[in-house]
Amino acid sequence: MSPSEIVFTPDVASEPRLQPFLLQHQVRLRMLCCSACRVLLTTRTGLVHARSTHLETYAKASDEDYKTICADLMIREDYPTASELDGGTAIGGLDVFTKALVCGVEGCSKLFASGGSMKNHYDTVHGIKAPTQYNIAAAQRLDKNHHKVFFRVIPPSDIAIPSLDNDWITKLDSEIRDTMQEVNLEAIDPRYINALLKKTRWMEHVRGHEPAELRSLVTLPAADEIPMLREVVMYIVDVAMNMTNHAQPTLLQLLNTKNPAE
Repeated sequence: MSPSEIVFTPDVASEPRLQPFLLQHQVRLRMLCCSACRVLLTTRTGLVHARSTHLETYAKASDEDYKTICADLMIREDYPTASELDGGTAIGGLDVFTKALVCGVEGCSKLFASGGSMKNHYDTVHGIKAPTQYNIAAAQRLDKNHHKVFFRVIPPSDIAIPSLDNDWITKLDSEIRDTMQEVNLEAIDPRYINALLKKTRWMEHVRGHEPAELRSLVTLPAADEIPMLREVVMYIVDVAMNMTNHAQPTLLQLLNTKNPAE
């Protein structure tokens, strides 16, 4: 997952009348902002968000108060499209994803925050194998549900966008290609799977442990466990899964042998 950093700019104003709803005013887009969730909202979705997501802390103000405030601030009823926002300056109240991946297919240029999402895009939209390297760009999205399409933005000067040349994934991929040889991984003999278990002795290691306990050890961290821990773990998993589809793994090379006992 691309690292991200929330942007607070003058276009996000603290409106006292919106405080009971735990919302702010996104002045430039004439929208409501929940900076806790990093999403933008309209007159149709703001009240629903406050009641459904922040029920424990939401001070119950009336629907009429909410409608009056939205009318006074001229809050829009519909979301802008990603194409309308593409290429503009970063929008206050939202995360800037500093390493969003850019689709390399000519005429596409879709953006995604993770290698897994990009791979799925290549599979389902283009029907071709995803590459291992991409151009990167700063990107934002309006929310995480119905308006999660990413659009390019110009980030504030205090947010550094890393160069692809210095990206550790690129360096690691280059080292892998320099030191490994291509191997045929299309093994149809199920004994190769057994060879992996014999090599790692994984079954012996987990024998005697409760399945529920083992599952708990590999469960993703809770969203509020440690700040950004869940996002970091998901990013590492996405990168690892993407690299296994394209790298030349030495460990699997050990299994590509006529002797399954090795």
